[in-house]
Amino acid sequence: MAIKSPKRMADWVGSRVKTLYAMENGYAKMPAGSVAVVTGVSRGFNLEFAPCSCCSMTVKVSRVRPEHLEIIELKSAERVEGDR
Repeated sequence: MAIKSPKRMADWVGSRVKTLYAMENGYAKMPAGSVAVVTGVSRGFNLEFAPCSCCSMTVKVSRVRPEHLEIIELKSAERVEGDR
């Protein structure tokens, strides 16, 4: 079952997503199908990927379009209340 995408980009913050395309920043390239968390919105989404198991490096990618992502899990209501 697919999760419906929120209309407002700000409502994506805190959600877990899967990339539909390979993404890269100046240091690393993440393959399509990688799982990340949306950490913010500014000219697109800011994504943070889980740390690497061998070197503990965390990859961050910015300016990602919503059509390049698939939502795995929306942020929960408990986390929303805790943010306030």
